[in-house]
Amino acid sequence: MSSARVTRVFAVATALAGVACGSGSDGGGSSNVANERCALDITVTGDANLELDFDDSISCLTAYTTTPGAYVGFGPAPVDEVAIVTLSFPELEPGETASSLAVPLAIHHADRTQFSPMGCVVDVTENAFDETVEGGDVYRVSGRGSCSTPGTNGARSVAVLGSFRFVAPIRWQN
Repeated sequence: MSSARVTRVFAVATALAGVACGSGSDGGGSSNVANERCALDITVTGDANLELDFDDSISCLTAYTTTPGAYVGFGPAPVDEVAIVTLSFPELEPGETASSLAVPLAIHHADRTQFSPMGCVVDVTENAFDETVEGGDVYRVSGRGSCSTPGTNGARSVAVLGSFRFVAPIRWQN
């Protein structure tokens, strides 16, 4: 993905944060993960550092896609060194769960450098119909994954530490 496209995707993700996704809350200040529409629990280290928990505010953007395949971009808030983290699910179908699914993961540094850790696999434990919106059906997709090798760009590298968890509304086009 070009740096100009990353900038556009992040700008759109930020603009849609209140509409497309957001952190759910029970109103008492504590997060209710079961109702999260968009959440990411990940630790990134190296030439970009980021530590997000499910309780942290985050926005996400899903690209409309035809099956198979899905894409989601998570935009950390506030933006520090990492502008956006993207996950692609090239083989995923609506309503389908999967174990050890290979996924491209990309970490986009705030300076527009992209890092793609290798050997990333996820277990998609939930992929359930949520709602129909203009242009497509929305599914609540969640799971856990890990990456075996850091992403490098020149002499710089970024690694995902341990496992990561995610929840996102994925839109498939009708």
